[in-house]
Amino acid sequence: MFRDCSSLLLLLASQGLAYTWPDAKVDHLEALLYQQQQYHGSLVGSDVRWCFLTTFDLDELRAISGRLTAAEWIRVAYHDMATADVEAGTGGLDASISFETDRGENEGPAFNSTMKQLYLFHSAKSSMADLIAMSVVLAVGGCSEGKVWLDYRGGRIDATEAGPLGVPEPHQGLEEHTEIFRKQGFNQEEMIGLVACGHSVGGVHGSIFPQIVPVLDGPGNEASLHPFDSTAATFDNHVAVEFTENSTQNALAFGHNETTRSDHRIFTADGGNLISRMAQDNDFYLATCKNLLERMIDTVPKNVELSGVIEPVATKPDYIDIVVNKDGTLFVRGEIRTIQGEGIDRDRRQVVVHLKAGDKKISAGTTWNGESLPFHENRPSFDWWGFNATVPIAQGLSFDVEIIDGGDSKLETNGGNGFPLQTDIIPQTLKSCSSTAVKGPSTINVTAAVGVSYPSHQIRAVTDLIKILDEANFDSVILSVDVPHAQQNSLVPRIEPTLVEMKKTGVLEGTGYSLYSASLDFGAAFQGLLSYDVIGRRASGDSISEFNSFDSLHRCS
Repeated sequence: MFRDCSSLLLLLASQGLAYTWPDAKVDHLEALLYQQQQYHGSLVGSDVRWCFLTTFDLDELRAISGRLTAAEWIRVAYHDMATADVEAGTGGLDASISFETDRGENEGPAFNSTMKQLYLFHSAKSSMADLIAMSVVLAVGGCSEGKVWLDYRGGRIDATEAGPLGVPEPHQGLEEHTEIFRKQGFNQEEMIGLVACGHSVGGVHGSIFPQIVPVLDGPGNEASLHPFDSTAATFDNHVAVEFTENSTQNALAFGHNETTRSDHRIFTADGGNLISRMAQDNDFYLATCKNLLERMIDTVPKNVELSGVIEPVATKPDYIDIVVNKDGTLFVRGEIRTIQGEGIDRDRRQVVVHLKAGDKKISAGTTWNGESLPFHENRPSFDWWGFNATVPIAQGLSFDVEIIDGGDSKLETNGGNGFPLQTDIIPQTLKSCSSTAVKGPSTINVTAAVGVSYPSHQIRAVTDLIKILDEANFDSVILSVDVPHAQQNSLVPRIEPTLVEMKKTGVLEGTGYSLYSASLDFGAAFQGLLSYDVIGRRASGDSISEFNSFDSLHRCS
């Protein structure tokens, strides 16, 4: 399937210099966000790709009508951010909400339900806070049918305890609401806009707020939903249109309980000016919401430095695996992800990997492995091309990617220096294993081939390499496993590295590499992505093979 991505490709071209592979801070988040379906699809947004007034409850393991997952994700993100104090630099979107689900200001099943849905994608490189922010991007993108795509940044840090009280509640007055939003960094007009945006989808549940709306017993509405507007499953300006027309069914605007008419008080705080403008122009409404919701998810504690906007990467290697052979060569295999675009014929496209091992150059053809489809058709799709090659052991292993479309050829050089491969420390996946369980202990046994950096002028032959590649240049070799730890009063585990010193277990004669091994048993069950690093420590600087997935290892017997 091919997508019209010409404008997106121009955008990527203008931003390409800003990205260099690998980028440990954003690579995994980029894959989660943009590889949604089919081959290597993350499925993060599968619950909100289409906005249905039904949610699959992970506790009851069944669909419940009258609940909208997208609305719940937006609500959870706002409640997580809501206790921010931007002047003090505290709070914001930090996943502290996972400790706060028993508070009166966080009523209903949406909070724990959202944690359980996003928990599956939690890892050392995808904090729960980053996932909550991503959920808003996907929820709004899905319910707007792709019309609104929020800029997304990574780097949020999960809180380890509950934040202060202070989420605005319907019974509070306008003055109190205005002060709460001011602390969050929003003025009166922005408060009006953010509430109008947040209440575009979903509604009020009688099963949770019987003091605001009655409980409904009719079929197809088990959760007793009273929608904010007539298009409760579409992200549009109907919440504003129907308010200004006095035709709204929004219980927070014209409900029987005057005390809880918080939307009415907020929408009329400026005399009805902004809500009227939003009602008159859906494009203005959507643009306003894009700006305000981006600010909402980017409100973070002062100690957090967010990445730049994460755009889809046009050409990106992944799933790289290197085996050190006894004959003094390296067997390199992996995949290259290329972006699709208008006028590209996959059947005629060729992708060639040009490897450089010292002064040796080796080219490897590729085979098409599959296609990743996006969250929405106005996002790009990707093709995956598998390759493998055997190269000599040498200093400075890297590669370029040549993409040939008919008579046109483009060489991707990763900013001019090639796509680098780590050769100081190489996990040997065929000699390693892992064993995990949803309930019960997990185990990992890792063996890595360890050498050192060496000057290229010393390289003459494999026999010279044997003298140069000597693990003694590392003070120590460490296995670092990203272990999940259960946290009291939270469904979300804390992920922290556990360090184990690796021991020399053998020498790969004729290669200049030695084998180091270590194992770790840990008791915490985890349904997210487990990963490990291998680190070589030395005074001149560490070498690291980072964020290796347990899934790349065979199961320990």
